[in-house]
Amino acid sequence: MREVFKETTQGKGAKEQLSITDRVVGLIQNYLRNKVQDEPNLEEFLDYLSDFKPDIAESVTTRTVEQLFEKEIKNFKRKDNLEKGNGKKDYVSLNHPEGEKDTNSKLIKLFEFLKAYRSKMEEPVRNISNYEEVVTWCKDLPIGDGCSVLGDDQDSWLIVKKQDIPNPPDPPEEVREWLDGRWDDPFTEPKVRESKVIIEKEIDEEHKEKADKNKVEKFEDDAERVNIWNLWLNKKWIPWSLKAQPKVKIKKLYNKLFLLSQRLEREQEDLELVWGHGMLYWNLNGYLIRHPLLTTRVFIEFDDLHGVIKVSPEMLPTTLEVNFLQGTDPQYVRLFMKMQEQLSQDPINPWDKGTCTEFFTRIVNQLSSEGKVLFDANDLSISTHAVITYEPVIFIRRRKMGYVQDIETILEGLKNGNKVPAPIRSIVEIDDAFDENNSETHSTSSDEILLPLPSNNEQF
Repeated sequence: MREVFKETTQGKGAKEQLSITDRVVGLIQNYLRNKVQDEPNLEEFLDYLSDFKPDIAESVTTRTVEQLFEKEIKNFKRKDNLEKGNGKKDYVSLNHPEGEKDTNSKLIKLFEFLKAYRSKMEEPVRNISNYEEVVTWCKDLPIGDGCSVLGDDQDSWLIVKKQDIPNPPDPPEEVREWLDGRWDDPFTEPKVRESKVIIEKEIDEEHKEKADKNKVEKFEDDAERVNIWNLWLNKKWIPWSLKAQPKVKIKKLYNKLFLLSQRLEREQEDLELVWGHGMLYWNLNGYLIRHPLLTTRVFIEFDDLHGVIKVSPEMLPTTLEVNFLQGTDPQYVRLFMKMQEQLSQDPINPWDKGTCTEFFTRIVNQLSSEGKVLFDANDLSISTHAVITYEPVIFIRRRKMGYVQDIETILEGLKNGNKVPAPIRSIVEIDDAFDENNSETHSTSSDEILLPLPSNNEQF
């Protein structure tokens, strides 16, 4: 290496000297940050400088590099890496506390912006009716032959079988023309008109012509007709309707799940099917909340051979919802995140009503002094006193990436002065080595630039 640091105080020479010094210091600092397993070695660094930075190596003496290297060593201290417990060391600068503070400040501002942006883009859903679609409430399921919840197949939570609806009985000819509306809807009892107008012809004796004469006939005027109607309604139609009603309900559910499975297949990247348990009703400082606490991602299986649709839980465990509290009081977000972590360590069976009651009670007692669990209640009004019901429900929602929650975790760590991982720190720090490589790789060249189409000087 040759000496180029000449005593000069004018223009370009001073700037060149400062630039070379800063570049060497920057390379030393990057070397020390990455040298986390072994002790820093001057000879190793000099070899690196000669092999990969020959322009700098030729512009500074070995003695100068040695002095800068020793100085930077003193400005760094060894610190145990507590993140992985693998014995690695990390260096923390003692000479530039303002720089560390500036990096932390920049990161806080960056993640505050990202939080505000994502919160605007992902407005939390606090009411279940505002999700993509409520497929069905469990209380509305047509439980019976052909539809079961937690039946013999314990791997599936809901099983729905394809249904054949029996044809409705035909009305007798004597009453057919008296029917008022349809008779093939098992949920609507057919009716007959009370009366109708019959047009008769009569002879006008004076003009020897036939004239129309309207006659009103009541249905009850013919006792035999009334008897035939009652027999058909009570002995045929009502028994048919009682048999057809549950089958029609199951068929509607089957068709809905069938179409839903196709939709989820098309939009699997955007939508998820969720089974919720434990509905929270709460007016939290003006935020009206009606949202399930426990959610389990489920999927639809279709057995085309036997005409059976199953709704089964995915391998992911049941989790405690937190996102609907974003933007409210942070203490409740922290509470739910803590309980969410506990739930991940000790999973809960959402169908175990005893365990759920205990879990819901623990939550509601921390939310409101007058909060309570009304396990079997449904469709409650929202008040300032938190209430939790059971109310299982199946619904569709947009897949959430959890960005806001992750950003808040990072922000909390930054504000508490926790160590910033290198990948996050590198977002706002300038990597001198990268800049050197980048500037050398993409340096301006006077070589001719080739373009596929005719060009002129203004384009450059």
